[in-house]
Amino acid sequence: NIPGSPVEFSSLLFNENVDQKIGRLSAIGTMDDKIILFGPKSKFYIVGDGPSPSGLNNDFTEAIRIAGTTGCTNQASILEIPIGLIYQDPLKGIWLLDRSLQERFIGAEVSKYNSYQVTSAQLFESENRAIFTLSNGVNLVYDYYVNQWETDIYPLGAVDSTIFENDLVYI
Repeated sequence: NIPGSPVEFSSLLFNENVDQKIGRLSAIGTMDDKIILFGPKSKFYIVGDGPSPSGLNNDFTEAIRIAGTTGCTNQASILEIPIGLIYQDPLKGIWLLDRSLQERFIGAEVSKYNSYQVTSAQLFESENRAIFTLSNGVNLVYDYYVNQWETDIYPLGAVDSTIFENDLVYI
């Protein structure tokens, strides 16, 4: 560590092999004690704290395949909510990986937007809502308490967003 320098990670300290069936590793999410590894058409998970700063004592498990037919290539679409992990499958729309690692299609109501890429995902936990900005300027708002969707249009579109003082702020 050099004072005033950013935190860095050397790829020389840690390397983990994942089953070739995942294809190209395209996105990563976390849920509870699991790291979810996404390929375009599959999902795996690992658990553990990983290696120490020196690269020793790695206690990550082998990658374990999660049953199902979906994957994710869009890191911006991954959002952990109280009931699981939401992600956008490149062909099949928006899905939920619940806490028991079962995939569930939750995007039927908004499937006409499947061809648009999610550009950001934000959680408003106090309102039980998740908001996904799309590349076409539409926002998809998911109420995970009642399992319902609504849409909101932001005319200029958003390339990213964040929550500031309990408001969604667009870039």
